[in-house]
Amino acid sequence: MVKVKSVIETKNLTKRFGEVLAVDALNINVRQGEIYGFLGPNGAGKTTTVKMILGLMHPDNVEVKKEIGYLPERVSFYSNLTPIQTLNFFCELKDADKSIVPELLQEVGLQDAATRKVGTFSKGMVQLLGFAQAMIGSPSIYIHTG
Repeated sequence: MVKVKSVIETKNLTKRFGEVLAVDALNINVRQGEIYGFLGPNGAGKTTTVKMILGLMHPDNVEVKKEIGYLPERVSFYSNLTPIQTLNFFCELKDADKSIVPELLQEVGLQDAATRKVGTFSKGMVQLLGFAQAMIGSPSIYIHTG
């Protein structure tokens, strides 16, 4: 039997906002290739859960950011930095080795623009930089909103 890898797993994921319990000890396990959806009424904790999984909000009891590569629909970066500086910054945030930056830039086709300011980039080039940023740390799951 082939073991299918989990790409999202939470164990007792919890989030409070003061006295309000938004997410209460949520346990989910999404395996590679599965499609998972959140259904529920307003205020059930769906958006809060997704934000915690994406690392946009800190859960009260779990860190999950290192396993997720996230690319928002409208990605933006500091216009006065180069792609190298930008990816180095995100490597620091994710506690990843900066030596991967040249490889990431080559992977997305931006190696020739590595020392240009991001503010001079086309929308497509910014998206490519976003892909490179999402790949930092070799996450097990990639999420793109849009």
